[in-house]
Amino acid sequence: MLVPSPGYPVYPVATLFAGGESYLMPLIEDNAFLPDFKAIPESVLKRAKLMFLNLSNNPTAALAPKEFYMEAIELAAKYDIILCHDAAYSEVYYDGKKPLSFLEMEGACEVGIEFHSLSKTYNMTGWRIGFASATRTSSASEDQVQPRFRHIPGCCRRPQ
Repeated sequence: MLVPSPGYPVYPVATLFAGGESYLMPLIEDNAFLPDFKAIPESVLKRAKLMFLNLSNNPTAALAPKEFYMEAIELAAKYDIILCHDAAYSEVYYDGKKPLSFLEMEGACEVGIEFHSLSKTYNMTGWRIGFASATRTSSASEDQVQPRFRHIPGCCRRPQ
């Protein structure tokens, strides 16, 4: 699993408990606190099954531009990686700079799933209430990620 560092400690720990390996993607100031996909070795990309992104990011407060998400989507498609966008902090932002949703990007629904938490937005610390958005046809459908999720038809459809 590809994991941002620093990031939510559960990503690498849960991977370890499941018998997997984590590859830490450093979030450094020189790269606007975003993962540098070009720095990930090809051998790691070929073995990776999941990539977690957490934007807006805690603890760095980094926001990603559209170009970053498009690069992540292309990488996920090329290497058949399920992109998990942890958007728990999507409603916590400053100076009117609202974070983009990963699912706004062309191709996102085919490679990824986006998770949201109500605990951050509504000051419900400790509550484990949230939702995930993906399509049944994406490689990241909730049936593969966690079977007890309920599917909500139409949550990731593009206008015709």
